[in-house]
Amino acid sequence: MDTESQSSSGAFVALEVLARWDETSEAVYSLKEATAEVGALGIEYPARAVDPGGVVRDMRVVVLSPLEASNLRGLIHDRIVALGALRNPIIGAAEATLVVDDGYALISPVVQGKTLDHLLEGGAIPARAAAEIALEIAWGLAAAHAAVLPDQIRPMAIPHGRIDSHNVTVSGLGEVVLTDYNVHAARSSGASKPDDIYGLGALFIHLVTADPLPPPPADPDAARDAVHEDIAGLSGITDELRALMTEMLDPDPERRPEIRSVARRLRQVIPHQDGLWLSAWAESVIGLPARQAPEFVMPTPTLVTEDYGPDEASEGNPAERKAKSTGGGNPRLVKVGRKRRSSVQVRFSAPVLIGGLLAALLFLGGGFKLARFYIDKHGLYDMFDGMGEG
Repeated sequence: MDTESQSSSGAFVALEVLARWDETSEAVYSLKEATAEVGALGIEYPARAVDPGGVVRDMRVVVLSPLEASNLRGLIHDRIVALGALRNPIIGAAEATLVVDDGYALISPVVQGKTLDHLLEGGAIPARAAAEIALEIAWGLAAAHAAVLPDQIRPMAIPHGRIDSHNVTVSGLGEVVLTDYNVHAARSSGASKPDDIYGLGALFIHLVTADPLPPPPADPDAARDAVHEDIAGLSGITDELRALMTEMLDPDPERRPEIRSVARRLRQVIPHQDGLWLSAWAESVIGLPARQAPEFVMPTPTLVTEDYGPDEASEGNPAERKAKSTGGGNPRLVKVGRKRRSSVQVRFSAPVLIGGLLAALLFLGGGFKLARFYIDKHGLYDMFDGMGEG
């Protein structure tokens, strides 16, 4: 990998793209030379994407282990287009797959906020806020469960398969994201839509109690009794929400509701729950994100002989030299007009223009005289009637 650019925030290394979900995208991805971190999915690096318009976006690169890359690469490649085409903000989909030091990696936008696992360290989440989180996840899952390949219009349902507190992030604005959807869906290949329904119900119980739901007994009847016991001990939720959670946690997958039905029922019962709304709770617990000015990458225009004289073009303009000396990844865009004045070329000579103006005045004057003669002879209304008859 070769160094692409140097900025005040560090060096960036160009990345080789293997596949993009959007083949028309021209975004340039680069890796920030910084200390790598070991995450739950693999080695993580900070990165950036520069769009054709010069807009810079913060990105995150995850390099999978060689063994996992060999096992999941095909599934990730097959689904990257379907997930990306959803353009759903709740689904943390990768934009592209890359090569990083001969390793297989995915790049996705940086997700602001904290994971539910981290937030639960401070205790249970209010029932209303927890139900709103479940609603956001349900809408995201509804989109993924109905995913299609755009070019083939072929259904490709992509369950997440690992709905838990480690894989959901909430921002200070109350935005909910299912992080690293591509990898989790590939890891849980073979998971079904009802599995996501059960996982969402178990996550809600975890949020309002701060304790994860224990694995159900193998016997279906014993599992239903355990679910009823767990839900009966919940406080601050209505009977309608208890009934919904009971259905979602049913040991028989066929008896669980469809995800869109779950979302509609959650939306109806949320106003009747106890506790803060999600936006208020997130602002008080997480805090609003700091406002940052957008970053741009724009090239400095090159001066040519047409703009300046031969000597001045070679030396450059003082404003340009100042912009180049400031450094940084975003040099100032120097806009300099032409030094030599240019005269406006008149297409017609002055006598021709004067003659044309006189002819126009005579034409207008004759029209006024003719109209006045007609009005004096026939009257104003007769004139308009005659025009209508003609």
